[in-house]
Amino acid sequence: MREPEMSRSTEGALAEQALRVARQQAADIQAAMLARDDQERARLQAYDQAMYAQAAGQEMNRGRGHGLRLYQIQEQHAQDLASYCQEVEAQVARERVASHREVEANARDAERLRVEAAAAAEAAATRARQEEAQSKRELEYQLREAHVRQTLETEHQEAQEAEIKALRE
Repeated sequence: MREPEMSRSTEGALAEQALRVARQQAADIQAAMLARDDQERARLQAYDQAMYAQAAGQEMNRGRGHGLRLYQIQEQHAQDLASYCQEVEAQVARERVASHREVEANARDAERLRVEAAAAAEAAATRARQEEAQSKRELEYQLREAHVRQTLETEHQEAQEAEIKALRE
């Protein structure tokens, strides 16, 4: 009876471990996403500064009379940068959704494993109870059978002794 209880606790522990692993994976994925977001923002800022400096330097080299052209270039650059930022943010959002779905799938798998482990433990406990009940029935039958045999032997022996005693008399 002790073995099924150990199996139940072991299977429960495995299910809990799977849930902890899924949660840790979710936390790791989220941390990686945040780190990548920070890197992408830093890269965008560096890109923006470099492009601005490059455009400004090129235009200043051509002379001050090209102020309008510099403004147009800066405007175009700002639009390009805004468009790029939107694309990056959209990609980051898609990846967050995908990682969130993966975390949810891991959590569902862990819950399914926990439920299966609990069901298996319950089935093992039921089997153990049934086997124990069967063993008790068999033992009771054997004890009754032994008692009947002993009673019959005792009666037979008493009958023989009575017969021998009667013959001696």
